[in-house]
Amino acid sequence: MKPTKRPGPRKPKTQLGPLPGAQKVKKLTTLDKSTMDWRSHVEGAEASGSSKLKDELEANRRGGGYLEKVEFLKRVEERKEEALEASKSGKRRRVI
Repeated sequence: MKPTKRPGPRKPKTQLGPLPGAQKVKKLTTLDKSTMDWRSHVEGAEASGSSKLKDELEANRRGGGYLEKVEFLKRVEERKEEALEASKSGKRRRVI
């Protein structure tokens, strides 16, 4: 018996790249459209020479938001503590 020769490793199948015309056009979502509109609005305000809008947006983005959040969280924490103390004092009165 003569040993049979095994075929060597196979080459990976190569595929052609997709045709440019065959690709599906991605639909524009509402979020993408809103983003594009907002950018054009801000850029339009800059182009007209009015940097007032950009300055106002920067001020709100950086300054106002963080401090308001911190103050809000402090108020919430104080209310929680007051409610906890009120519930503790109410329980003590009932026991006595």
